[in-house]
Formats: sequence, structure tokens, C-alpha cells
Amino acid sequence: MRNRNGRRRTRNGRLAVALALVALAGAAGGCGGSKTPHKGQAAELFKWDVDDTAARRKLPSDVVSALYALNIDATGIAYGADGRLYVMTGYLLRFDADRAMHATDISGGKSVDWENYGLVAEPGGTFLTVRGADVLRWRPDGTSQMVAAFAGTDRRAGTAVPASAPVGAVHAGHPPRLAGVRPDGSLVLVDSDVVWSLKDGRLTRLLQLPASGDKENPNTLMEGGAVNRSGTIWTASGPLHVPTLAGLRTVAPDGTVSRPALPARAEGVSEKPASLLVGWLADDGADGVYAHVYSPGNEYVLHVRPGSARAVAKNVHYPSLDCTMPHHPVDAMSMPCKIPGKLVYHAGHLVAAGGADYVLTLPLS
Repeated sequence: MRNRNGRRRTRNGRLAVALALVALAGAAGGCGGSKTPHKGQAAELFKWDVDDTAARRKLPSDVVSALYALNIDATGIAYGADGRLYVMTGYLLRFDADRAMHATDISGGKSVDWENYGLVAEPGGTFLTVRGADVLRWRPDGTSQMVAAFAGTDRRAGTAVPASAPVGAVHAGHPPRLAGVRPDGSLVLVDSDVVWSLKDGRLTRLLQLPASGDKENPNTLMEGGAVNRSGTIWTASGPLHVPTLAGLRTVAPDGTVSRPALPARAEGVSEKPASLLVGWLADDGADGVYAHVYSPGNEYVLHVRPGSARAVAKNVHYPSLDCTMPHHPVDAMSMPCKIPGKLVYHAGHLVAAGGADYVLTLPLS
């Protein structure tokens, strides 16, 4: 699991280098055809091929680096105030309606061991993310400012934390992950075995997992989560950062912590839903989440609400990586290739990016 979501990479780059790609259809290997996908289908929204030597030579080196990073994974995804899709890696990537992509290098020109994790769009066009123990606000030009900083990231999972304290007085269990923002403007951070609310420089503990009693395999929360428009927080737990749907938890705006009921079986799913491993959760725009989940033999996107779960996409060849996505819409429940790991819901569509050389769109209505 750490290889999927907790990886560390070393990057060299220049700060705030905004580079425009030509349309991906011509310069980066083509796009996903002209047919519009309908409900129940999936299609490439963007496509690139940095292993195509001829295409790669047409691209600036920073853009090539950004695409290689996105092929490995993404660490955050959001739609900005401008209605455009943004994806976080070591770069802030913006996808435009004309099928062009812009990359802003946010590595700061340093060779360091960190990742920006989580991505929340703000109304003014800025973005929030976490780097190490710091919560940062990023501008599209690559400049940033500190919003808050934990005292450190050396707390052992299971160690008691205060109910409320200034953020600078609290040690995190590992680099905290930004899950989202509540309607009152408070940020939601997931820190090893704790869910925090951060507002006006002060942390409030919303949830701490009970100690497992196993120091070698502590019970921990997934790296991130989702926040519904009502302010309800969704996350999942499991040993050693390997969460399952059985470990789903919600935190309501009034502070009530619940374990959402799951059906014994789910439409379109071969396994028991509770047994599936969770890679990512995305707000569904209402009272549930879309979950990127997998088992040793299958990969799915599930729509999960309290008491219900159903598949909206399935990779029928998981875990095989030897495939090429067709340049036309396909049945979302018979995906021939990987479902990119990071999900965001926007305007009736689910979009997936990270860990593949394409961005997928799945119409849901």
C-alpha cells in the first residue's frame, strides 16, 4: 500500500514554470476519440505517450517529467474554481477544455524527499495541500504560503492526542493528509490514527482509532478521505495503512462517529464488499462516496452510501498492466485496462487520474 499511496520521489525542477502543451491529440499520442460516452460507459478524457520518442521530443522537459510522474501516481485531484481539472503530483497539472495541459513545477528547485498530498480547490483560484508537516496554500503560478504546521511527524499510532490544541503544539503520526474542507471552512486532516479539524490555527480531534495492542501492526486510517457537502467525513481503517471497506467510518457534523452498514453483496461485485481494499474515496456530491477498491483479482469503483453499495466500473483484467485503452467509449463494467487511482466527482461525471497514461471520464447521469 505504501507503494501505491505513500511513495517518496526525488525531483529537480524550476519553481513556477508554467508550460503549455499543444493539444494532446497531436503531440502526445492522441486522445480518446470523438464519441461522447453515455451513462454506464467510460472514455479517455486525456491521453499521452511519453514513451513515444517523436512525441516526447516536442515537449518541454518539465512537461515530460510531469507526465512520467502522473503515470506513476497522483496525490490529489480537484476541480478548480475555474471549472478545470487539476491533478497534484510534484507538479500542479491543469487540464483544459481544448485538450491542452499545463504543468507548474512546485518542487521548488530542490532535490528533496517529500510529496504534496491532497488537493482542495478554494473559491479564489488557490489550492490547499500538505507537504510533510505543513499545510500550504498554492497559487496557480507555483508560489505558496504556509497555512499551518504541525510540530513534527514522529508520534506513534495509538499515542493519546489532545482534544484540542494549537496546531504547532501537536505531533502527527506521519505526514498528515488533506481530506477536504467542511462548509464552515475547517480543513479535515487525516493523521495516522486521528482525524482532525483545523480552523484558525487550532486542531480539534474528531476521531481517534482505539489502539490495536499490536505495535508492529497498528490500526491506522487510510491516507486521506472524503468530505460531503453536509460536512460528513468518510475515511477507512486497517492495519499498516491497508484500509478495507469493513473499516469505513463517518464523522457527522455533530461529531457522531458511525460505521456505515454494508450489504453482504453488491451489484456487479464478485467479492463481499467488506473485504475489498480501499485506495481512494471521493465525495459523490450528496450523502455518499465513490470508492476506488480492489481485491487480489478485481478492481472496481463502487458507489457507497449508508446501507448500500454498487459497482459503477470494473477492470476485468486486473491486475494485468499489458493493455491499451481503446480510443472510443467502453462499457464501464468491462474495463479492459486499469482504472486510474484518484477520483473526483464533478457535474454528473466521475473523473479518474493517476497511475496510467490517460485520464478517464465516467458519466453517471
